[in-house]
Amino acid sequence: MGSPRQQRAEDFSQEITQVTFRLSEGSPLYFDKRVLVAQSEYFAEMLSNESWVEGRTHEVDLRNNPDANHQTVCAIFKFLQD
Repeated sequence: MGSPRQQRAEDFSQEITQVTFRLSEGSPLYFDKRVLVAQSEYFAEMLSNESWVEGRTHEVDLRNNPDANHQTVCAIFKFLQD
């Protein structure tokens, strides 16, 4: 069984920044950057570092990934909120 997910405290003193997720089909999805950074080391590195395009633009472009559809990305969002 995998190790439990490490959670960092969400920093609610920071202004709300929405991250836009561009999907292969349909309209984009939006999610709170504070939650992404607190719940995921991957997103923390990506969105807190301006050497990543996502860190500069607050956009994650998944249009070339056919598995990144509305259902799967929403499932990830729900997992990160639990």
